[in-house]
Amino acid sequence: MTQISSWFVQQLALPATDPKRVFSMGGSDYSSRVIKWPNIKITAQGFNPRDVKLSLANNDGHFNLFYQTQYTMVKSATLQLGFTHPTSGDELVTLYSGQLKNVIYSREALEVRLQDKFYDLGTRKIGDSDTPVEISSVIPTDIAWTQLTCYGGLSNVASVNNPDIDYASFLELAAVFSGDSVLCAARYEGMKVSKALRNLAIYTDSAIYNGGDGKIYFARFVEMSSLDATLTSAQYTDVRAKIDDITLINRQHVYGDYDVTSNFWKINVLDESSSSVNSYGLHEDILSFKDIWFVDSASCINMAARRVLLFDEPPRDLKVRAQLSPMYRDVGETMRIDDVFLNITSADPFRIMESEININDGSTRYRMTTAAALNAFFLDVNYLDEFDAFGNEIADTLVIVGGSGYDIGNILTVSGGTSTYTAKIYVENVDGGNNITSASMYQGGNYTVVPSNPVSVTAGPATFNLTWVTGGDPRLL
Repeated sequence: MTQISSWFVQQLALPATDPKRVFSMGGSDYSSRVIKWPNIKITAQGFNPRDVKLSLANNDGHFNLFYQTQYTMVKSATLQLGFTHPTSGDELVTLYSGQLKNVIYSREALEVRLQDKFYDLGTRKIGDSDTPVEISSVIPTDIAWTQLTCYGGLSNVASVNNPDIDYASFLELAAVFSGDSVLCAARYEGMKVSKALRNLAIYTDSAIYNGGDGKIYFARFVEMSSLDATLTSAQYTDVRAKIDDITLINRQHVYGDYDVTSNFWKINVLDESSSSVNSYGLHEDILSFKDIWFVDSASCINMAARRVLLFDEPPRDLKVRAQLSPMYRDVGETMRIDDVFLNITSADPFRIMESEININDGSTRYRMTTAAALNAFFLDVNYLDEFDAFGNEIADTLVIVGGSGYDIGNILTVSGGTSTYTAKIYVENVDGGNNITSASMYQGGNYTVVPSNPVSVTAGPATFNLTWVTGGDPRLL
């Protein structure tokens, strides 16, 4: 959340609020010369450079020096919005930071074009076909750090003093991956840094974006809160709801452990919601990249299960146009809305996936979705996994009879016992006769009466000895 004072929040809530707009370039304030202010948009996975154009008055020829010094005109620029406190002065929020890239003269006006850090990330490459860059078995944020600092030219200062990367949000996301033991490998043969970062974010379901202060942010979606901002009909001017099955996923494939030499993924796992398939038909998705991949089946299973959990029902998407009151809410955070006509109440949280501020008229626009708001951050098992403080779940798995006819990646449902949801076993390896040689827990289950060893499964002749644990926090390992 953008850090502002309670007084600032009060000013935003005023029905006839009149914010102060500031445009600075090269350390000088040119606000009085702005003819029309721009819109500032931030998207959760927006990896294209954000161009901003402003029209400035030049009737006195003040900006003609740019024409004379066109090859040395690079200047930093910021756009800010805020209010002037009667006793403490200006309190401003920086909405955009970038560099002056070009100017266009038209009679007595001047159009300036600004570009942010992603412009440079789109011109820099990582490795080439002769000397590829290879990274193996590290958490995804370590790969992102290498992309941005070693090849993107951004600061590598590992502290909150980093001028290019928001180090606090970076550490928060890194803690999620480290806690869940999510490991990736990568190989780059000339890929642009911006595309490599985009693929990493998509493959790991992360939100990485360029903030208004010019820093790169890593968003970890946090649990819903009763303190989330709620928009009422007095604060928004338009709400448009969209429900479709385009983003519905009820069978998710995730490929991992890519073999560069053979052009083959050694791991191919899937998760499926049979109830969703029965209700809406099959909606299949494949998640795979040849430049970044999970190195173990557990991480692939984790991702497949979470994408099905989040997208097995048609999500509700909202496009909301509002006043300035919610402008301090950041991409990745949740917001609630009351709309009697659409029967939307404050009990329904929506995740902000895109925000836009119109500096010219002082309005805001948001694109929000229920899919990303269903649970917490996509890879965070502490929120996403089901748990029961009194049930029994699988702690370990031992193959007794391997059976035949199995493949790596099969998910087997345990038979017997009394449960609120059943345990499942993941086939890790098979021999030449397709007999199971090793397996692990896929879903711990929740049992009041556990089945007796050796347990059978609903598909095939394999049997297993299972070790059970009572209580705790079951995880999809």
